[in-house]
Amino acid sequence: MSSMVMLVLWIGFSIGAWVLYHKIFTVYYFSVTRGLMKELGTALIVGLMLTAITLYFWWLTAIIIVLAGYSVAGKVGDADKKKKIITAFIIVAVIVAIVGIGVRSSADAPKKTSSIRYENMQMALRMA
Repeated sequence: MSSMVMLVLWIGFSIGAWVLYHKIFTVYYFSVTRGLMKELGTALIVGLMLTAITLYFWWLTAIIIVLAGYSVAGKVGDADKKKKIITAFIIVAVIVAIVGIGVRSSADAPKKTSSIRYENMQMALRMA
């Protein structure tokens, strides 16, 4: 599940970066295929970096998602729709938090193979 969430985040951030780039800058292509491929590559790299930052700082991302949910729900007049919007944003925040916790714990966890090798080396030196 976490790899699917990471893939969705990566694709979403890449598309968002590409759209934002075209909203900010007026682009003229001298070679359409070359220009589009450079933009696509850059957007994928930016999307990957944003995904990594999002999952590394999962707690901040979850807070921002919940606040965005309340902001969006504030613009809706119907009380029933407000509850649905807030619920959807909270579910997304929980999913991002769960995946972020998993990514962060695997990144921060020490590798067991190196400690086993170190212990084996110490034991071998004691025996010699």
